[in-house]
Amino acid sequence: MRFFLLLLATVLTLAVLASGSAAPRPREALARRDDNESGDNDFVPASSNSPSAQAQLTYKGGKILTGTVSYITWYGNWNHSSYAQGIVTHFINNLDSTSWFQTETLYKDNTGAHISGPLRVYSPSSFDHYSHGKNLTYNDHISIITRQLQQGSFPVDPTGLYVVFTSADVNSKDFCTSICGYHASLTVVGQTMVMAVIADGGVCNPSPGIDALINVFAHEVMEAMSDPFLDAWFGHSSTGDIVENADKCNLIFGDNVKTFSNGAKWNLEVAGEKFYVQQVSFGIDGRSNS
Repeated sequence: MRFFLLLLATVLTLAVLASGSAAPRPREALARRDDNESGDNDFVPASSNSPSAQAQLTYKGGKILTGTVSYITWYGNWNHSSYAQGIVTHFINNLDSTSWFQTETLYKDNTGAHISGPLRVYSPSSFDHYSHGKNLTYNDHISIITRQLQQGSFPVDPTGLYVVFTSADVNSKDFCTSICGYHASLTVVGQTMVMAVIADGGVCNPSPGIDALINVFAHEVMEAMSDPFLDAWFGHSSTGDIVENADKCNLIFGDNVKTFSNGAKWNLEVAGEKFYVQQVSFGIDGRSNS
């Protein structure tokens, strides 16, 4: 998921934290732009003629994550959200069995290895009750993950995905103005790993929070697996932005959308539970949304 900052130089020169973890290296760092400039916006659906949808993805020779464990930190107040935690865990643990995920398996690296799964949630997940307050910066996100590693809550796993879900009362820099989530890389104790930060959807989306949260996670995990370090599968739009596979289908939910009696929508069944998630793209030979 693209996120846009004006202070590119600041991001690229952030000091190494005392704990030994470096500031995040957002995959968009080479193509940052002001929100007021022309081009795609994360809160506007892609279309067949949008800059992102038209971008062709090519393999740059880098690493992919063939299967990954998600190490989840629930940041803020999730005390009364056991349902949300359970449904997110269910979604991740069973996503690789869906036809939706099969599109992701088309991505290969230079050894011929392809994304295959499994996707799993590390147990137990961790909880962080506002260790960095309610207004977070990108460095705070890094510190939250580093703290969990230092405490031994999670192992150091270069093939894993360290996810921070922030509760509805937490604000993160640029969230709800430019982005709704992002993935990046970080270095801890000499190991470069992949991270993602996703806000409770109720913060900036009028749709039910859990649906929005899961949709953003689906977007980020597809990108994190096919292009974890901005050197694998990506392309450029006509406006110069870096485009990854989920960007090509941003907020496009397809024709197979069904409606519950209460008006809620769904388009993907995952081990008996129904979800409303955007489509995912192969995006190499002109195909866009799958």
